Amino acid sequence: MRFRVLASVVLLAASVQAADPPKVTYKDDKVTAKLQAAPAAEVVAAIAKASGAEVHGDVRNARELSMDIDAEPVKQALERILGDQNFDLVYGTDGKLQRIELRGTRQAAVAKAAGTKKTPEELEAQKAAIYRLFDNREPLAMEGRAKSYTGKDRVGWDYMVNTAYGAPDSRVRREAVRQALKAFENDPDLRDGVLAASRSLSDEEFAAWVRATCYNRAEDLVRNIARETDLPELRDRARGVLKLLRQNPYRGPIPEEFVRAARAEQTAH
Repeated sequence: MRFRVLASVVLLAASVQAADPPKVTYKDDKVTAKLQAAPAAEVVAAIAKASGAEVHGDVRNARELSMDIDAEPVKQALERILGDQNFDLVYGTDGKLQRIELRGTRQAAVAKAAGTKKTPEELEAQKAAIYRLFDNREPLAMEGRAKSYTGKDRVGWDYMVNTAYGAPDSRVRREAVRQALKAFENDPDLRDGVLAASRSLSDEEFAAWVRATCYNRAEDLVRNIARETDLPELRDRARGVLKLLRQNPYRGPIPEEFVRAARAEQTAH
């Protein structure tokens, strides 16, 4: 009897040691997995291995997971896996995931998109990588008020974005944002590339970027993005950036190009 009990314990230990790691696939910054009593730490390690990323830090919650993850963005998948633990996803300038940085709980700290201090050159390189994703794209169709304001049927991305924050009429600006987001969200290659590359920037870095570009119109642009997008990730990011912008309102002079555009609009009417 004693031998049978000992043998059972040995066999059980052997079966635990021989358990297969969680089966996880990673493609286009999305995670797919079928988990059955899989330790959270092992799932995170499997995601890192599949994506080629490193894991910095430890999983705080030792819970076991039984769930299906069906081609979910890696950020969304990790939120389900880690629960209330904070984490940062750090991407390279090529848009590839480099590190999963595990932090404390969300009650202990505010998560940032990038966990390391960047040099000005690194920050500019990351911005430039996002800009390059819009190069050589097909012109966008202009409709409604945006078309009436510009007098153009089709425009490039730079022209559309300039209209989205530079037009004097707030209704034109919002419509330009809506049309730009429609084109953006319907282009999987552009959409996924920009979302992946943008995760290398924190909300603070985005807020500083949009403020330096749009001046007093920064809040308006980001608010319109939050209102008009159908992408939860983009909506959440826009809301976080908008909160930071509102905490630090613009106090500089109104850009001369905004003043000239407003005068031209008044003259036209």
